[in-house]
Amino acid sequence: MADLNILILEDDSDLLNLYSRVLLKEGYRVFPALTLTAAYDLLNQLDFDVVISDIGIGSDRSLGMLRSQIDRLQHKRTEIVIVSGREEARYMCEEIGIEFFLHKPVSPSELRQLINRLEQRRAMAAAV
Repeated sequence: MADLNILILEDDSDLLNLYSRVLLKEGYRVFPALTLTAAYDLLNQLDFDVVISDIGIGSDRSLGMLRSQIDRLQHKRTEIVIVSGREEARYMCEEIGIEFFLHKPVSPSELRQLINRLEQRRAMAAAV
């Protein structure tokens, strides 16, 4: 299958490259962003099936960007995955309706499994 557009927002270039390589190897279309500005630009240009975002981008928080886009993303059925080393971030995500959270460090197999599961979930929803 592997027919997903995935935006990855991560300000650590090594992690961004790792996540991108793992998902590209699975056949997904990956759009990396190191900054909130780059992510905003991509969100305004393309539709994404999945957005993977570190919660802390430099001194900013990606939750602000996601809050401003949440209605549009939910309307498009975009799955949002937050990645953070801070466990309390999980609760902030739940408060705004983001159900997928990965705790850093994220292993390639953990990332691959979640995205494969989200792809299956989208396929089942489309078949209904």
